[in-house]
Amino acid sequence: MRLMRFSLILSFFILICGALSAGNIPNDPYFETHQWYLWNTGQTGGTPGADNCWLPASWITMGSSDQRIMIVNTGIAINDNNKLCNIDLNDTNRIILGTAYDTTYGDLPRDWLDEMVGHGTGMAGLAGAEGNNGEEIIGFCPECELYIVSDGLYAFLNGLEEAANNDVDVIVSGANYGSLDPDSLAYLEYWADSLEALGIFIVVPATALYNELASSGDHNNFISVNQSNEKDSTRSNIWYDDPDARITITASNGHTSTCACCDTTNHPCGDSAIYVHSLFSGECFSVPQVGGLIALLKDYHNDTLTVNQIRMVLENSADKVWQWPKWPPYDTTGVWVDSTWHPQYGSGRMNAFRALTYFKEGIAGYIRKDSTLSGTVTVFGDLIVGAGSNVTLASGMSFSFDTGDMFQSTLGFDTSVSELLIDGGFVYDAASGGIAGHITADTTWSDTIRIIGDVVIDSGVTVTVDSNFVFVIESPSIFQSPLGNDPDSSELILTVVGEQVRGYIEYEDPPCGDANGDGSINVGDINFIIDYVFHGGPAPNPLSSGDVNGDNAVNIGDGIYLTKYIFQFGPPPVCFYW
Repeated sequence: MRLMRFSLILSFFILICGALSAGNIPNDPYFETHQWYLWNTGQTGGTPGADNCWLPASWITMGSSDQRIMIVNTGIAINDNNKLCNIDLNDTNRIILGTAYDTTYGDLPRDWLDEMVGHGTGMAGLAGAEGNNGEEIIGFCPECELYIVSDGLYAFLNGLEEAANNDVDVIVSGANYGSLDPDSLAYLEYWADSLEALGIFIVVPATALYNELASSGDHNNFISVNQSNEKDSTRSNIWYDDPDARITITASNGHTSTCACCDTTNHPCGDSAIYVHSLFSGECFSVPQVGGLIALLKDYHNDTLTVNQIRMVLENSADKVWQWPKWPPYDTTGVWVDSTWHPQYGSGRMNAFRALTYFKEGIAGYIRKDSTLSGTVTVFGDLIVGAGSNVTLASGMSFSFDTGDMFQSTLGFDTSVSELLIDGGFVYDAASGGIAGHITADTTWSDTIRIIGDVVIDSGVTVTVDSNFVFVIESPSIFQSPLGNDPDSSELILTVVGEQVRGYIEYEDPPCGDANGDGSINVGDINFIIDYVFHGGPAPNPLSSGDVNGDNAVNIGDGIYLTKYIFQFGPPPVCFYW
């Protein structure tokens, strides 16, 4: 037995936990370890895929300074460096410090916007932390402007007029009013109407009052948000039983990545003002992400979408997680709920990638479940087979390409060929019987194996092949340039870590000199080599079995060498099986 020799790829494109490509993901240290709500790989013990699908959305847009998100809450913590939660308050081109309507927190006096509880700071970071600069976390819309207003933990009415007068696009508030006195309610409804006319959204935590305003049909810019955790469970103790007070949408909350002040008594937060990423949770930390997505939608569509269109996109693109077996579509009384809305999840858990691509025809992004592609499949962006997913290409299936701006060069996608990117999954072509992807269990190959793309043998897996085994390489390949596969050669790609081979193939070498593969060495092998060299006949399999003189080539010299061995007692064949 020996290890077959193949090209070893020392770096490749896997985009899931543990092997994320540095060119395609943020380099902020808490992204992989804490920010499961942006891209859940199970890193905190949750369910992979139970997230807001931010990562592939970030390849489309990260927003711009044309979009301004107002954070109306407890202000923002100021430390010695004016930087906390990856928000640089010295960056006056991106951070705007507004009005402090609330100047106390309990009995603790404070100056202007400088908060002492970290709640507003966390919300601001989740919405628009700078990101991709090697520091802390990344926000949902990391290139958007942030406009900071302090109106207290349980208030936001004062900020509404300021938003109207300062070109704000989205208001994000953590205030959770359960009810308002008649004058305050009238004030809120007036400004909700006025802001809707200006195209400004108000995103708030789910409460009975907010749900009613959000579902009345009179305020489509009013978005009521519930939270879900890393296992797609959601809170059941809010307000679900009023058919006239409906939650708009659910978002995975950001409690494991909340930045906050570390000293609420003395408050000179100092240089180490990170509160261990566990202080806050709940709807307040889902709200900034919905606000961030609205800003991304506005930016990607150049502010051409109406309020009603954006709301439609949010609701229709959300993942209907209650349709999964764990969450049957019933309300708390056992009454059937329609397939578009659920009393706990609203229109579903938001999906940023699907929202941004809502008006595209075709498919792109991550395939996270076992699927079959049939007919003509239009691909409008990078199409990635997710880890553990099996995709079957039905007989007659073909790709077409919408060559827009969503093919990301960082992933090596080539729009000129029918190509997928593979991330731990497996593809089977029903028409040709071809395979590509990750081999996840020990297996034996015999006869002809059609390779339609890069084949990766996972760690610890052994693939055994018999003497009849041959590769047939499809060209053009479905998978090719990202992993360096050469469609003109019989090549597998072995997964490696550094220089350690993680997968391998066991193969029993044919006798050196048995060029025609009949199990013995005789004059037939001499004739086989001569026919190959001079007449274009079939090649020895493997080719190196005909390299009997060991010079790493098969030519007339091997025919002469083998003739001397058989008829003149010359030296035996010395194949090196290159």
